[in-house]
Amino acid sequence: MAVDMSVTATAAGSPARPQVAQSALGGALEAYAYLAPLLLVLVGLAAYPLLDGIWTSLTDRAVTRPGTCLLYTSDAADEL
Repeated sequence: MAVDMSVTATAAGSPARPQVAQSALGGALEAYAYLAPLLLVLVGLAAYPLLDGIWTSLTDRAVTRPGTCLLYTSDAADEL
C-alpha cells in the first residue's frame, strides 16, 4: 500500500500540511483485515456452545457417565 506524503504549500502563506493519497478501496480492505480476527473469535465463541448443544442433544450423555451417539445405535427408534 503506497501512501503519498508529499507536502504542498498553500497560497495564503499558512503552514504546509501533508496530503495522504489513499483509495477508498484500500482503506476498506485494511479495515476488514483488522476486523477479521476479532470477528472470527466472536463467531467462534457464539458457534461453539450452539454446536455443542446440538451434538449433546443427539447423545444420551449424563453428568456421571460419557454418552453414546443415538444416531448410530440399532435401537435409536425405540428410544424416541
